[in-house]
Amino acid sequence: MNIDNPYVPPTLEASSEAVPNAAPASDFSAADFSTVARSTFLAWEKMRILFNAILVVISLATAALMGPSSFQLFKFWGLAIFGAIVANLCYFAGPLLDTYVSWLGYPSRRLRWLLFAAGAFVGSLLAMVSIFAVLFELPGPL
Repeated sequence: MNIDNPYVPPTLEASSEAVPNAAPASDFSAADFSTVARSTFLAWEKMRILFNAILVVISLATAALMGPSSFQLFKFWGLAIFGAIVANLCYFAGPLLDTYVSWLGYPSRRLRWLLFAAGAFVGSLLAMVSIFAVLFELPGPL
């Protein structure tokens, strides 16, 4: 590390010393990253079923509480399909961050569940707000 100039960023060697149990940057190979990415993405794909189930239950329950006619609205089903596509695209951020953290050598099991819970919570809130907005015909982008 350069002590003379405090604005010089630390080198990779210095940063690997700061993280216990982290392998030096030269030890990472494309094969290592591929292995980490594969196992992480497979774990997240198993969790995708739970994520979608949570959003389906929240969406249908919200619409059911608003009355049986809400299920017959074309707007509702259009919003449900659009929301499902957007939610699953946003879901992809979880495995990306999880893979990066795992590749750096940090344990990611807790982070994985924290990211999942936060994403499911935010996704559920957005689903409920979107359904209320469409069914009550509130002004908005849709």
